[in-house]
Order: sequence, then C-alpha cells, then structure tokens
Amino acid sequence: MFRYALKSLRANLTRLIATALAVILGIGFLASGLMLTDAMRSGLTGDVEEQYQNVDFAILATASSEQSSGMDFQLTVPETVLATARATPGVEAAAGEIQADARVLRADGTTANLRSQGRAWIADPELNPLSLDEGSAPQGDQQVVLDRKLASEANASVGSTVTVQTPAGTKQFKVSGISSFGRQDALDDGGTISFSEQTAVEVLNAGTPGYSDVILRTSGDAATVQAALQAALPASVDVVTGEQFVSDAAESASAFIGLLRPVLQGFAYLSMFVAAFVIFNTFSVVVTQRFRELALIRAVGGTPAQVRRSLIFEGMAIGV
Repeated sequence: MFRYALKSLRANLTRLIATALAVILGIGFLASGLMLTDAMRSGLTGDVEEQYQNVDFAILATASSEQSSGMDFQLTVPETVLATARATPGVEAAAGEIQADARVLRADGTTANLRSQGRAWIADPELNPLSLDEGSAPQGDQQVVLDRKLASEANASVGSTVTVQTPAGTKQFKVSGISSFGRQDALDDGGTISFSEQTAVEVLNAGTPGYSDVILRTSGDAATVQAALQAALPASVDVVTGEQFVSDAAESASAFIGLLRPVLQGFAYLSMFVAAFVIFNTFSVVVTQRFRELALIRAVGGTPAQVRRSLIFEGMAIGV
C-alpha cells in the first residue's frame, strides 16, 4: 500500500505541489512575521544603545499631579538646568536634547523627506551619536549639518544653501557639514538636520521651551556625582543612570513593534487557516474523485485500514 501511495503521489504531481505550496506559504508567512518583528525590535534596541553608549546620567522632567492630569502636556527640562548640570563637580560634558520635525525643501518646493527630524548638534564628540564625515559642525544661526541620507535626497553638499522648514518657520541655511551614525547614513529614519545648540532652541522649541532630556558624561564616583546633581537641580527634574535611561529609551522606541506584532501574527494565522481549509477541501475533493480507484483497491483485497493508511501517508508526505 505504501508503494501504491507513492505511485499515486507521482501520478498527481501537480496536485501534490499545489497542496504543499499552500502549507509552505502559510507556515512561511507566520515565520516571516515573527522574524520581522524580532529583527525590527533588535535593530531599534541596538540603535538606541549605540546612540547613548557614552551617557553616564540623564536628567528628565518629572510631572506634577496637575501636569500629569493633562493629556496633551509635554514634559520638558528647563533650559537653566543645562547650565547648572555643567557647573556640577564631576560632570565632564552635558548636552540638552531637542528633537522636532524639520524638512529640507528642494528648489522646486518639494520636500526631500517627510520624516526628517531636526536636532541640536552636540559639541562633545563622545555624547554626540553623529560623526562628521565632511565639513565642520554648525556655527551660529545660519548653518546646519545634514546626514548622508538627507544630503543625498536633497542633492546637497558642503557649502550648499538649503531651505529648511521648522516649527518656527522656513529659513535658508548653509550646509557646513555631512554626518553619519556609526555605519549608517542616518540616525533618524527620515534623516537628521542638525542645528547649533542655540539655533535649535530657537527654531525647534517654538511653543515648547526646554529640552526633552539632558544627557551627561561624568567622571569620579557615580553615586557622589548623582547626589551632587540631585542637590543642585530643582525638584521638577530627576537624575537617572545611563543604563536606566537607555533601557527606557529602547522600550519606548520599540513600543510600536508590540502593536505591530499581533497584526502580523493575525495575518499569519489567517493564512494558516486558509491553507488548512484549502488542504482539507483538496483532500475531500481528491478522495471523492478517487472513489472508484479506492473501490477497486477494496475489490482486489485491500482492507479499509490499508486504504486509510495510504491516504494518511499521502497527507504526511505533503505535510513534510
């Protein structure tokens, strides 16, 4: 009966391939969905760890009960905190992070990338996740640094004049340098426009003064430096370790992956259900079509158990 089952499979090779393909596609979609979300989460976490690898402490704003009750309230670290942190013993370097939507407009008025972000250029090279590949850091209120991704999309180079749209309005800047993020062309998905520290405060902080956070590089005993910072800073901010800051940032960056995973899994399970339905119907139709063939096997001495085993073997062959 096993030889009969093998000959039956060879005689109906097209049916075998089509049914096997349904199984492969269903399982493949499920596996690819799981692998995609895991790879995306791993990539985002790795980028965050690389971005803040030299951060020893971070200063974050804390919400009061009145502030936390407002759904649209955006927490920011006051600008005065940066100067206080820099003056604290044990702090080697400090930088206030600012990030907001910023767009480079081409000569024809089109946007180079709709997802590009504006950031404050960090003077300390160890805290700055971006490195200069060409040119120099932005100085004053007339210069910006573009990353390689955005410079390519905007067809800009060092010395070019670009029009940049920010929350404060539209203004022309001179490209002073081209940056990159590690081995990648861009830190942000749509590219990064870096302004000098003071210019970033003026053009990116329109309506929301302050920093999203202040990152620090320190020396000496960590507990002593943290205690000194807590004593010098106002109660409206909190000092967290670099490890905690990176962990929270990675969790926040990959939060949307948690929403995407069930969606992809849902499609995968749906495809598995469809594949199973197709396979079941295919076998039902095949068995009906082969009724006379199976009846002949019974007529020449085949037992019901042998017929069932041959059909089960065919199904197992397709599944494997």
